[in-house]
This record gives sequence, C-alpha cells and structure tokens, in this order.
Amino acid sequence: MSNGHANCIFAVCCPPYSDGQASALAEELKTGLGWNRNQQGTKDQDTEDLALSVAAWILKNYDLAPPGSLQQFKDAIRDYAREGYSPKT
Repeated sequence: MSNGHANCIFAVCCPPYSDGQASALAEELKTGLGWNRNQQGTKDQDTEDLALSVAAWILKNYDLAPPGSLQQFKDAIRDYAREGYSPKT
C-alpha cells in the first residue's frame, strides 16, 4: 500500500468512518481483487458501488491495522482470557 491509501484506511489522515477512508479502502479492494476494469477495459459503476459498500461495511464492523501489528495485543487478550489477569511485576 505504498500508494498513500494506508494513511486514510488506518484513519491517520482521514477521519474514522469518513467518505475518504471508505474510498481509500474501496480502491485497495478493487486493486486486490482485480475489480479495477471490466472486460471492456472501462470502469463499471456497479463495481464502484459494490467496492464502496463493502469498504463501508468493513470499516463499520472491524478495526484495521497493518498486518501483524496487532499480534502481541491479540496474544495478550488470549492469555488474559485463558489465565485471568495477572499484572507483571
């Protein structure tokens, strides 16, 4: 994501749940899924709308972070759930 979308997707420059954040995620979805062009090589409004709807749903239901950056946090939650809270001394 060296195209500048990451800052918007992770709500660094675009406000959370903003149109800009959803648009940036929609662009990444289209690129990642090969949805940028239809068989005629032109943009398809239905595909644009679908990508934006999917992006908005993802942002409404999930927090996003760069891959792997939350693993230590998730491990701590797992340990807490299994063993209960025990402050480190």
